[in-house]
Amino acid sequence: MNKRRTVFLSSGLPSMFVIFSILCMVILSLLALGTSRQDLQTSQMSLDQTTTYYKACSDATAQYTEITEYIRKTAESASDKERYLSQMKNLEKNFKNTVWSRQSETFSLTLDYSDTLALYVEAKAEYADASTLPDLKIITWKTISTRTWTPDTRQPVYNKGESK
Repeated sequence: MNKRRTVFLSSGLPSMFVIFSILCMVILSLLALGTSRQDLQTSQMSLDQTTTYYKACSDATAQYTEITEYIRKTAESASDKERYLSQMKNLEKNFKNTVWSRQSETFSLTLDYSDTLALYVEAKAEYADASTLPDLKIITWKTISTRTWTPDTRQPVYNKGESK
């Protein structure tokens, strides 16, 4: 009888070890597959966001170039600062998503590139005199959020006697 037990133990333990090893390898491969899918999805989202951001930057650069040409032509046609500032009111009419500030002699441009994000560009177009062109300086070039954040201020507290 002892011979049968040793035979069973000698053939059973290696089989159990092989089955356990295969089970561990299958579980590890499934975990690796899940992780690689998550990494692929994250990389794709990052690629999409980066692509839309740089497309928005390209569009903003093109529109900024058009605006600066408009400002230079306006400054060349204006004889003094007051006439220049009065003509710059048409900047908002000629270029959408553009706001002109007469007091600070700046214009801002906002281009949406996703549901929640926009590219904001602010530049100064200060008029010096009739003989020189306006000095154009980019003040701000940044990404802004177009949605407002509303924090969750609820604090569910358990009160004895109250039921849902």
